[in-house]
Amino acid sequence: MESVATDPDADDSYFEAGEALGIALRDAVTGSDRPGKVIVTFGDQYNGVNKDFAFDMNEGLEDIYPIVGAASGNIESKVITRGTIRTGVNVGIFIGGQFTLGQSYNGGTHTPETADKTLSEALAEHEGEDPFFALIFNCRRRRQGMIERKQLAEELATIKNRLPDIDFFGFYGPGEIGSRSSGEPAEGVGFTVVVAVFFPVSETAEADAE
Repeated sequence: MESVATDPDADDSYFEAGEALGIALRDAVTGSDRPGKVIVTFGDQYNGVNKDFAFDMNEGLEDIYPIVGAASGNIESKVITRGTIRTGVNVGIFIGGQFTLGQSYNGGTHTPETADKTLSEALAEHEGEDPFFALIFNCRRRRQGMIERKQLAEELATIKNRLPDIDFFGFYGPGEIGSRSSGEPAEGVGFTVVVAVFFPVSETAEADAE
């Protein structure tokens, strides 16, 4: 895990923070022989500047690793990193292991159907295989709209229907970060649902790797 601070008064602070975090994570990951790799990021990346952060983080990672994550809030929001509560900080976590990814993100209507479509696309990347974990980062503006229409519980039920009997984690934040698939660059996005679904490495894939 790595973390970097941002300076809200500096015009290029988010570019610099993204690149620094990407480089630190790339250096930490170099040499790992784990077949599954993904970077999870969160922190001071609210909608708008998260584009600056995400694109330069991807530059620092040299387009090698998929990214998924979201803003935890604005400059006054707090995150816990290495046991310390801090503000104005971005966190990046490298997860490696015996897995492959299905990823997708979608904007559109602030309704449960958007989450359902996004998960459906991610699952379709490994059709017929059973996932074991998922990360879901969602727009808080979508959440507010669904609260007003009393649809929030429906969205959770939709997610559980797509991911029965497996654990998933995520939150509603003001700006999401994701890549459409594990082979494409990360993008700063907003007003969306971003997902990364984890699948076990198949016996065929393990044989090919050998």
